[in-house]
Amino acid sequence: MSTIIEINIPGDGFALGETMREFKGVEFKIERIVAQNGHVLPYVWANEINSDSLETAFDNDSSVTSFESIADLGSERLYRMNWNDQVHTFIQRLVNDHVMVLALTSVNEQWHFRLLVTNRDALTTPLEFRQATDVPVTITGVYELNENYKGRFGFTEKQQKALLHSYERGYYEIPRNISVRELSSELGISHQAYSERLRRGHMNLIRHAFVVNSDTGAETGRGKEL
Repeated sequence: MSTIIEINIPGDGFALGETMREFKGVEFKIERIVAQNGHVLPYVWANEINSDSLETAFDNDSSVTSFESIADLGSERLYRMNWNDQVHTFIQRLVNDHVMVLALTSVNEQWHFRLLVTNRDALTTPLEFRQATDVPVTITGVYELNENYKGRFGFTEKQQKALLHSYERGYYEIPRNISVRELSSELGISHQAYSERLRRGHMNLIRHAFVVNSDTGAETGRGKEL
Protein backbone atom coordinates (compact mmCIF):
# COMPACT_ATOMS: atom_id res chain seq x y z
CA MET A 1 0.00 0.00 0.00
CA SER A 2 1.37 3.42 -0.96
CA THR A 3 1.54 6.12 1.69
CA ILE A 4 1.50 9.92 1.59
CA ILE A 5 3.78 11.67 4.10
CA GLU A 6 3.66 15.42 4.66
CA ILE A 7 6.60 17.03 6.45
CA ASN A 8 7.82 20.53 7.28
CA ILE A 9 11.50 21.51 7.30
CA PRO A 10 12.73 25.02 8.23
CA GLY A 11 14.33 26.92 5.38
CA ASP A 12 17.62 27.02 7.30
CA GLY A 13 17.56 23.24 7.49
CA PHE A 14 17.00 22.70 3.79
CA ALA A 15 17.41 25.53 1.27
CA LEU A 16 16.96 29.28 0.79
CA GLY A 17 16.58 29.92 4.51
CA GLU A 18 18.66 33.10 4.39
CA THR A 19 16.64 34.38 1.44
CA MET A 20 13.37 33.57 3.21
CA ARG A 21 14.41 35.60 6.25
CA GLU A 22 15.19 38.61 4.07
CA PHE A 23 12.06 38.29 1.90
CA LYS A 24 9.40 37.17 4.35
CA GLY A 25 6.61 37.52 1.81
CA VAL A 26 8.24 35.45 -0.89
CA GLU A 27 6.85 32.00 -1.64
CA PHE A 28 8.76 29.33 -3.51
CA LYS A 29 7.34 26.37 -5.37
CA ILE A 30 9.41 23.59 -6.88
CA GLU A 31 8.19 22.93 -10.41
CA ARG A 32 10.31 19.84 -10.84
CA ILE A 33 13.64 18.33 -9.89
CA VAL A 34 15.98 16.88 -12.50
CA ALA A 35 19.23 14.95 -12.20
CA GLN A 36 22.25 16.19 -14.11
CA ASN A 37 25.87 15.11 -13.80
CA GLY A 38 25.25 13.49 -10.44
CA HIS A 39 23.44 16.50 -8.98
CA VAL A 40 19.79 17.35 -8.52
CA LEU A 41 18.71 20.62 -10.11
CA PRO A 42 15.41 22.07 -8.92
CA TYR A 43 13.30 24.37 -11.06
CA VAL A 44 11.94 26.95 -8.61
CA TRP A 45 9.08 29.43 -9.01
CA ALA A 46 9.40 32.61 -6.93
CA ASN A 47 6.60 35.14 -6.55
CA GLU A 48 8.84 38.09 -5.64
CA ILE A 49 8.34 40.98 -8.07
CA ASN A 50 11.67 42.70 -7.27
CA SER A 51 13.80 40.12 -9.05
CA ASP A 52 17.06 42.09 -8.82
CA SER A 53 16.94 42.20 -5.02
CA LEU A 54 15.88 38.56 -4.87
CA GLU A 55 18.75 37.46 -7.07
CA THR A 56 21.18 39.40 -4.90
CA ALA A 57 19.84 37.38 -1.97
CA PHE A 58 20.40 34.18 -3.96
CA ASP A 59 24.02 35.23 -4.52
CA ASN A 60 24.47 35.63 -0.76
CA ASP A 61 22.54 32.51 0.26
CA SER A 62 24.89 29.74 1.40
CA SER A 63 22.49 27.03 0.19
CA VAL A 64 22.64 28.26 -3.44
CA THR A 65 25.75 27.39 -5.44
CA SER A 66 24.37 28.68 -8.75
CA PHE A 67 21.13 29.79 -10.36
CA GLU A 68 19.75 30.87 -13.72
CA SER A 69 16.56 32.72 -14.61
CA ILE A 70 14.50 30.62 -17.02
CA ALA A 71 11.24 32.54 -17.35
CA ASP A 72 9.89 35.92 -16.22
CA LEU A 73 6.11 36.27 -15.94
CA GLY A 74 6.16 39.64 -14.21
CA SER A 75 4.65 38.66 -10.87
CA GLU A 76 6.69 35.48 -10.65
CA ARG A 77 9.86 34.07 -12.10
CA LEU A 78 11.20 30.57 -12.76
CA TYR A 79 14.77 29.70 -11.79
CA ARG A 80 16.98 26.69 -12.31
CA MET A 81 19.13 26.28 -9.23
CA ASN A 82 21.99 24.23 -7.91
CA TRP A 83 21.88 23.78 -4.15
CA ASN A 84 24.56 22.79 -1.66
CA ASP A 85 25.60 19.29 -0.67
CA GLN A 86 23.22 18.96 2.29
CA VAL A 87 20.19 19.62 0.09
CA HIS A 88 21.55 17.35 -2.61
CA THR A 89 22.13 14.56 -0.07
CA PHE A 90 18.56 14.71 1.23
CA ILE A 91 16.95 14.76 -2.22
CA GLN A 92 19.24 12.00 -3.44
CA ARG A 93 18.32 9.89 -0.43
CA LEU A 94 14.64 10.29 -1.26
CA VAL A 95 15.38 9.19 -4.83
CA ASN A 96 17.44 6.21 -3.67
CA ASP A 97 14.64 5.12 -1.32
CA HIS A 98 12.08 5.43 -4.16
CA VAL A 99 10.28 8.30 -2.44
CA MET A 100 8.52 10.58 -4.92
CA VAL A 101 8.25 14.32 -4.21
CA LEU A 102 4.65 15.16 -5.14
CA ALA A 103 4.82 18.78 -4.01
CA LEU A 104 7.43 21.05 -2.47
CA THR A 105 6.49 24.59 -1.49
CA SER A 106 7.56 27.19 1.03
CA VAL A 107 5.72 29.62 3.28
CA ASN A 108 6.57 31.30 6.59
CA GLU A 109 10.25 30.34 6.25
CA GLN A 110 9.44 26.62 6.06
CA TRP A 111 9.40 24.03 3.32
CA HIS A 112 6.38 21.77 3.07
CA PHE A 113 7.00 18.39 1.43
CA ARG A 114 4.34 16.04 0.14
CA LEU A 115 5.95 12.65 -0.41
CA LEU A 116 4.67 9.43 -1.95
CA VAL A 117 6.21 6.34 -0.38
CA THR A 118 5.67 2.99 -2.10
CA ASN A 119 8.09 1.04 0.10
CA ARG A 120 7.16 1.02 3.80
CA ASP A 121 10.85 0.72 4.72
CA ALA A 122 11.27 4.27 3.37
CA LEU A 123 8.75 5.73 5.83
CA THR A 124 11.64 6.47 8.20
CA THR A 125 13.72 8.37 5.61
CA PRO A 126 12.75 11.88 6.86
CA LEU A 127 13.44 10.89 10.47
CA GLU A 128 16.80 9.40 9.55
CA PHE A 129 17.69 12.68 7.87
CA ARG A 130 16.79 14.52 11.07
CA GLN A 131 18.97 12.21 13.15
CA ALA A 132 21.91 12.50 10.75
CA THR A 133 21.82 16.30 10.43
CA ASP A 134 20.02 17.59 13.55
CA VAL A 135 17.63 19.40 11.18
CA PRO A 136 14.16 19.60 12.75
CA VAL A 137 11.78 17.59 10.58
CA THR A 138 8.12 17.78 11.57
CA ILE A 139 5.70 15.17 10.24
CA THR A 140 2.32 16.88 9.74
CA GLY A 141 0.42 14.04 8.09
CA VAL A 142 0.62 10.34 7.24
CA TYR A 143 -2.17 8.57 5.41
CA GLU A 144 -2.71 5.64 3.11
CA LEU A 145 -3.71 5.90 -0.51
CA ASN A 146 -6.81 3.74 -0.46
CA GLU A 147 -10.37 3.68 -1.72
CA ASN A 148 -11.25 6.56 0.61
CA TYR A 149 -8.62 8.91 -0.79
CA LYS A 150 -10.05 11.07 -3.57
CA GLY A 151 -7.33 12.67 -5.63
CA ARG A 152 -5.08 15.52 -4.65
CA PHE A 153 -7.67 17.20 -2.39
CA GLY A 154 -7.80 14.26 0.01
CA PHE A 155 -11.59 13.90 0.21
CA THR A 156 -13.15 10.76 1.64
CA GLU A 157 -15.87 9.23 -0.51
CA LYS A 158 -18.57 10.53 1.85
CA GLN A 159 -17.11 14.04 1.90
CA GLN A 160 -17.00 14.13 -1.88
CA LYS A 161 -20.58 12.91 -2.13
CA ALA A 162 -21.78 15.60 0.29
CA LEU A 163 -19.90 18.36 -1.54
CA LEU A 164 -21.18 17.32 -4.96
CA HIS A 165 -24.73 16.88 -3.69
CA SER A 166 -24.64 20.35 -2.13
CA TYR A 167 -23.36 21.86 -5.35
CA GLU A 168 -25.89 20.10 -7.57
CA ARG A 169 -28.80 21.10 -5.32
CA GLY A 170 -27.85 24.78 -5.28
CA TYR A 171 -26.47 25.08 -1.75
CA TYR A 172 -23.66 27.32 -2.98
CA GLU A 173 -25.92 29.60 -5.02
CA ILE A 174 -26.62 33.17 -3.85
CA PRO A 175 -29.15 33.09 -2.34
CA ARG A 176 -29.06 29.42 -1.34
CA ASN A 177 -31.70 27.19 -2.87
CA ILE A 178 -31.62 24.60 -0.11
CA SER A 179 -30.59 24.20 3.54
CA VAL A 180 -28.19 21.73 5.11
CA ARG A 181 -31.10 20.16 6.96
CA GLU A 182 -32.90 19.51 3.67
CA LEU A 183 -29.73 18.17 2.06
CA SER A 184 -29.10 15.77 4.93
CA SER A 185 -32.69 14.57 4.75
CA GLU A 186 -32.30 13.79 1.05
CA LEU A 187 -29.29 11.58 1.80
CA GLY A 188 -30.96 10.01 4.82
CA ILE A 189 -28.37 11.11 7.38
CA SER A 190 -28.45 13.46 10.35
CA HIS A 191 -28.03 17.20 10.02
CA GLN A 192 -24.90 17.04 12.20
CA ALA A 193 -23.26 14.28 10.15
CA TYR A 194 -23.88 16.15 6.89
CA SER A 195 -22.53 19.40 8.35
CA GLU A 196 -19.36 17.63 9.54
CA ARG A 197 -18.76 16.11 6.11
CA LEU A 198 -19.14 19.51 4.46
CA ARG A 199 -16.87 21.19 6.99
CA ARG A 200 -14.15 18.55 6.73
CA GLY A 201 -14.48 18.52 2.95
CA HIS A 202 -14.05 22.30 2.84
CA MET A 203 -11.06 22.02 5.19
CA ASN A 204 -9.35 19.46 2.96
CA LEU A 205 -10.09 21.52 -0.16
CA ILE A 206 -8.64 24.70 1.34
CA ARG A 207 -5.64 22.94 2.85
CA HIS A 208 -4.69 21.12 -0.35
CA ALA A 209 -5.50 23.94 -2.77
CA PHE A 210 -4.18 26.98 -0.91
CA VAL A 211 -2.37 26.13 2.32
CA VAL A 212 1.06 24.53 2.28
CA ASN A 213 1.89 24.85 5.97
CA SER A 214 -0.36 23.48 8.68
CA ASP A 215 0.01 23.31 12.44
CA THR A 216 -3.04 21.10 12.78
CA GLY A 217 -1.10 17.86 12.38
CA ALA A 218 -2.52 14.76 10.76
CA GLU A 219 -6.01 14.99 12.23
CA THR A 220 -7.62 16.49 9.11
CA GLY A 221 -10.05 13.78 8.19
CA ARG A 222 -8.03 12.61 5.22
CA GLY A 223 -7.98 8.89 4.63
CA LYS A 224 -10.63 8.27 7.29
CA GLU A 225 -14.28 7.38 7.00
CA LEU A 226 -16.41 10.25 8.30
